[in-house]
Amino acid sequence: MPVDNQDEPAPMRASSRNKENVLLRPTNRSIPELISNPATPSKVIDAATARAELVSKGMLIPAAGATINDLVNALFEFTISTPGVTQLQRDMLRAIAILLGKADHEQKAKKIAETTSFHMTGAIERLKKAADSHEGKITALDSFINEVRDSIDSAMSRLEKAVENTTSNATESQSTQRVEQNGDPGKSYAKALQARLPKPDSSTLARSEAQTRQILIDRKSMDVTSGLKDLTEAELVRKANQALEGMKATGKEVPQDALFTSARKLRRGGVIFEVDSTDTKTWLSCQSTSQDFSENFGGETMIKNRTFQIIAEYVPTTFNPDSSTSLAETEKNSKLQPGSLIKAKWIKPLARRNPNQRSAFCTLSCKD
Repeated sequence: MPVDNQDEPAPMRASSRNKENVLLRPTNRSIPELISNPATPSKVIDAATARAELVSKGMLIPAAGATINDLVNALFEFTISTPGVTQLQRDMLRAIAILLGKADHEQKAKKIAETTSFHMTGAIERLKKAADSHEGKITALDSFINEVRDSIDSAMSRLEKAVENTTSNATESQSTQRVEQNGDPGKSYAKALQARLPKPDSSTLARSEAQTRQILIDRKSMDVTSGLKDLTEAELVRKANQALEGMKATGKEVPQDALFTSARKLRRGGVIFEVDSTDTKTWLSCQSTSQDFSENFGGETMIKNRTFQIIAEYVPTTFNPDSSTSLAETEKNSKLQPGSLIKAKWIKPLARRNPNQRSAFCTLSCKD
């Protein structure tokens, strides 16, 4: 490489640089052509001879791989430790090493980005689907919570009314007791006993009041499937109220305040619904109304009468539990509504009865 001489005129230095630029201008030949160029003979002609040359010069560890980073380090070591390297050669080799290392870094970064993008695309899609699914569940949960809150508010309102009635009745009973204890001439043993009865429990009264507004909806027969067990209690309440709206849409007369407020599923598939008032229950219990409601409610269901078992003691053995006439007479004598007694059954089988027995116990199934 020519050495600059400061005494040399400026035009000659410019000419020297132009000559170097022309000599260093890259050609359009391919790598194999450059390797086999007869003008620059070399024993390094392929990857094996290249690796052997670097190992022999201590630029590469024999057992290690020839990575781009190793080759970059070898170029830098060559420019530092090899004697006779000109400044131009050193600058060119360092430039090639730096650009080679940068290209390797960019290639690795690109590969990492592509790999990360490939693996993250599926995860992002699954995350989006999960988010959409949870959003729908959250919306349904909010709706259910609002329905439960409304049901609790309604139940608390009815409970407060029941407690007020209980408190009022207890106050009247205490007033009566004080009058009798002060020497009421009409005092009797029966009144004294009644005055000493414990105060009615508010929760018992509230539960009893709620039972007067309950309706049982069940399958028409055990051979059909109603699908009620597959619905939540909130969904059952919504379905029952939709049946009322369906009756209105077909022109049926529905009380303005008729509303189903809660539901409780039974083990055998039936559902006990609670309505807003006893008037609504009485309206739904009518045979024609019951049929219209069942058609709109669907699912092979019907409104069934709830029955209660009563034990009747010392019933004359002349009573025939299989006779509808005997049941009607019992209703009349007991001042019950006609049709209240559904069936009767002797507790002890007739075969085990004493021949001289004149009375026995029986169970009466009464309709609510």
